[in-house]
Amino acid sequence: MENNIYITLDCGATLEILPIGTRFQVVEVIGDQDSWYGKQKTRTVGNLHNTIWGAIEEVRRYDLAQYEMLSLEELLSAVSSTNNKIKEYFEYHSEYLANTAM
Repeated sequence: MENNIYITLDCGATLEILPIGTRFQVVEVIGDQDSWYGKQKTRTVGNLHNTIWGAIEEVRRYDLAQYEMLSLEELLSAVSSTNNKIKEYFEYHSEYLANTAM
C-alpha cells in the first residue's frame, strides 16, 4: 500500500511527500519513470521532517496559486482532524485498554 502524497502545482512541478521510517521528506518529481529501475527520478526538497505538518509547510515555500494554498489548508485540516480523533479514541478507551493489557 502506497502512502505517498502527490501534489501537482500550476507551475508544472509535481511534489511528493514520502514517509521514510517515522519521518517525512518532500521531493520534486523531475522526470518520467526510469525504465531501468521502475522508479521516478526525484530531487530532494528541504530537510527530513519529524511530522507530516513540517513536510506540508515545506511545500508552502513554493510560489503557490490561491487554490493550491487552500488545498494545503484542507490537507492540514484533515491531518489534524484525524490526529485529534485518534487521540480522542485512546483517551476515551485508555482505561479499558490498560485493563485488558494486564
